[in-house]
Amino acid sequence: MRNLTINIAGSFLIKILSLLLNLALIPLGMELLSEAMFSVWVVLFSLLTWFTFLDMGMGNSLRNLLLEALHKGRKDEARALVSTSYSAIALFSASAATLLMIAVPFIPWHSVFNVDVMFTPLLEKTMYLAIALFATQVILKNISFIFHGIQLSFLGNLIVLAANLLSFVWLLSIQQQQSSIALDQFTAISLGSPIIMYVLATVILFLSRYRFLTPKLSLFEKGLFRKLNSTGYKFFIIQFCTLVFIQGNSLIIAQLHHNEDVINYNASFRIFNTAVLAFTLMLAPVWSSYTKAFAKNDLAWIQKIHKRLLSLWAIAVIGISIFLAAAPWFFEQWVGRIIQIPMIIHVANAAYSMIHILAAIFTSMINSCSKITLQFYAFLIGSIAFIPAVILIDNLFHHPSTIIFVNAGFLLCITVVLGVQCKKIMSGTAQGIWNR
Repeated sequence: MRNLTINIAGSFLIKILSLLLNLALIPLGMELLSEAMFSVWVVLFSLLTWFTFLDMGMGNSLRNLLLEALHKGRKDEARALVSTSYSAIALFSASAATLLMIAVPFIPWHSVFNVDVMFTPLLEKTMYLAIALFATQVILKNISFIFHGIQLSFLGNLIVLAANLLSFVWLLSIQQQQSSIALDQFTAISLGSPIIMYVLATVILFLSRYRFLTPKLSLFEKGLFRKLNSTGYKFFIIQFCTLVFIQGNSLIIAQLHHNEDVINYNASFRIFNTAVLAFTLMLAPVWSSYTKAFAKNDLAWIQKIHKRLLSLWAIAVIGISIFLAAAPWFFEQWVGRIIQIPMIIHVANAAYSMIHILAAIFTSMINSCSKITLQFYAFLIGSIAFIPAVILIDNLFHHPSTIIFVNAGFLLCITVVLGVQCKKIMSGTAQGIWNR
């Protein structure tokens, strides 16, 4: 419990600092890039986030299996798990990135980002750079899953904070010298900063008392790869489908509406999503603690923690509601001189954030015991139905907030199903698909 408290407290402190940085980064980006290029960056970042599938879902499998191996004192198996994970993810990421780069010249990027065709050369150059940098991030991000596995989750969050700080300072120093920056340069700084921090964290960890986890290519084991991949492919599909809900909005709004609507949505989403990020940061160490509790079959402890999380969710709902009432004033002070955001966008993002937090509470428990088959089908079916549904309904109302509300509705349906599964798991009555 003490370790869990330290991780949660550390995560919250880090999140407060991250919030301040995010508040500063958005207007800074708006001032350095033109409206069209900042809109492109918002959509590009959403697209890149979809590429987290390049780890094949093995990262989440690694955190569970590594925690179990270390808990049982099997250090050799732990190192082999890390080695196998790094090798497999590096191979898959490099292969996928190569294929994506080959496809770049054949995709009409000006249509994807809804900008003038004259920007095509810049967009292609930026995509090559972004794919290479993000694929590198996916490989190096394995260190964060290791931090989860050794129950130091807040360190993974600290890497993200440090990367954001580096990016902010870097961009701010450029702003002092010039009034604008090219999209490819902005991309290099934004995606290069995390790489620098991941490399630094990796070197420090593997030179510390966890040197025994240092990956080695010769320690790759097919058996462990199958073990990592047995639930990994389901985590992979769930991860990808979740991104359809989380990151799909920017791309859909860009296609169906205007660049200004993309910027309005993103600015509002960033703020309301802060509550979601704070909760998910807190849930990261809870996930690992759940895994240990399930190994001991300590369902009473799991039930106690779950009730506390639901109480915190109720507090979060109240907090989001209060902030929603103050949103017009806050956004006027923050970015009012640059953009004006309709209140209905704030309402939609607030509703989505409340539902997302509840879903995260349920998925944290379900993922920790790897009983994810039901979640797999729920997100798969939901993501397939989401895009045609949102296009159909948007044609009726033709407002960007419609897209967010439809998204929230789909996520709510999935959340209800997962809530029922959690109740069955905690009571020990889960059977069939509820227990797989």
